[in-house]
Amino acid sequence: MLNFSVFFNFVILTIAIASHAETGVTDTEIVIGQSAAFSGPSSAKAIIASKGADIYLKRINDQGGVYGRKVRIIALDDGYEPQATIKNTKRLIEQEKVFAVMHYFGTPTMRAALPMLKSNGIPVMTPLGGSEITRNPFLRNVFVIRAGYSKEADLAIDFAIQRNKKKFAIIYQDDGYGTDALSGTLKALAKYNIKPVTTAPYRRNTKDMEIAVKKVNDAAPDFIYVFAIGDSGIDFVERFAKSKWASPPMVMLGSPLVSNEIAKAVDQYKLTVYATSGLPLPDPSVLVAAKSFKRDAMDPVISSDLSGFEGYIDAAVLVEALKRAGKSLTRGTFISALESMSPFDFEGLNISFSPTNHQGMNSAHILICKNGKFETIK
Repeated sequence: MLNFSVFFNFVILTIAIASHAETGVTDTEIVIGQSAAFSGPSSAKAIIASKGADIYLKRINDQGGVYGRKVRIIALDDGYEPQATIKNTKRLIEQEKVFAVMHYFGTPTMRAALPMLKSNGIPVMTPLGGSEITRNPFLRNVFVIRAGYSKEADLAIDFAIQRNKKKFAIIYQDDGYGTDALSGTLKALAKYNIKPVTTAPYRRNTKDMEIAVKKVNDAAPDFIYVFAIGDSGIDFVERFAKSKWASPPMVMLGSPLVSNEIAKAVDQYKLTVYATSGLPLPDPSVLVAAKSFKRDAMDPVISSDLSGFEGYIDAAVLVEALKRAGKSLTRGTFISALESMSPFDFEGLNISFSPTNHQGMNSAHILICKNGKFETIK
């Protein structure tokens, strides 16, 4: 004879197991992992982007989360060092048991972690960078939003050619990020049968641009494209301003240098510089999403920073996918939910994924930095 008590307990246990079947998902939370540079000379972008994401997730969690589950991020510092990223990724997968990861920062660190994330079937959301390794070849577990460095380079070189620039110099970080951006720029120049007058690397996780700026100065270019991160960008601005140029060249900064700190440095020396961006600026007069970001941030410094806005957008896409995946959340349903966004209109921003396209937005923008802030050139 069937023991009803035993049967009832078995059913409850089965339901409980089913409801907790996916790693990183419980009845009360969804755990997301992150490894990024929260210390060192390259840390500013990751810190601000993470604050932007936290601002959006606080809004959602305060409203009860997604199907009653709060979204929690476990963020680990890797100092922008690939070996530390590998160690952090191993911990996130094996000890912290995360459901997915987001906001990994940097090309060399992402390259180091990607094989482990792929082999463990971990969804990778919105790495902070525009490198090709997260775009080509296509990876089903990786989703990016911002346009890549190659798209930025195409736009930058077109912009310079239209203004009759002929002698191009490129300063780049001597690692995967810099060489990826350099490659995209060389391809963009090759469309015009142009070779740069010089390319000048500087060492990753340092901020000293002295050798690179001197090399570029000696080559006397009329256009400089700078692919740097964090404090190294500020050092470039200072050295550029103090250098004696026979004829000052036009300066274009890659998107990792679009920040309030760079804008302050440019303004200090009364310079005018340009920049490329894979995302639109957080202008509340243009974008409803930017208006919401400003309201939720309650901090004008963060809400005016492109990296903070990027984090806010990325978190909104994460939450939308979790909602579309339904209450019975798995990594498979999450990926399928992302691929159903064609498009997802996030308060005026159209973000589109499909089963064959994981690049959410693909438009680059030219910005001008003057009077202490970046503005979009229409």
